Amino acid sequence: MTTLAAYQPYIDRALVIGRVGCYWSLRTLGWALVCLACVIALNVLFFVMLGNFTVEGLLYQLDNFGSRYLAADNARRAEFAHIWLFANILLLCAVCFFRRHSLIIPSSTAKDN
Repeated sequence: MTTLAAYQPYIDRALVIGRVGCYWSLRTLGWALVCLACVIALNVLFFVMLGNFTVEGLLYQLDNFGSRYLAADNARRAEFAHIWLFANILLLCAVCFFRRHSLIIPSSTAKDN
């Protein structure tokens, strides 16, 4: 008859694999969320730059953008949505490329663990 002690190394290994999987999934999710937040911030920065870095200019540009978007027909709105989505995907790829080193654990930290 086998006891639980015979399976303890397998249970310990499964727990370690589970912990490592949770750690890396949370680390990758956090990295991706920071990348998305950077893209949103760059979109806001774009409108702030259009407004000459003033609140009045920003609000004027947002009003101008909103009124033109609402006045456009559905085909133009769809075209704008595709262009905006493509530009943001390119921006996300660029941000992810430049942040790729933050996914790597430094060797000094890896040795300490």
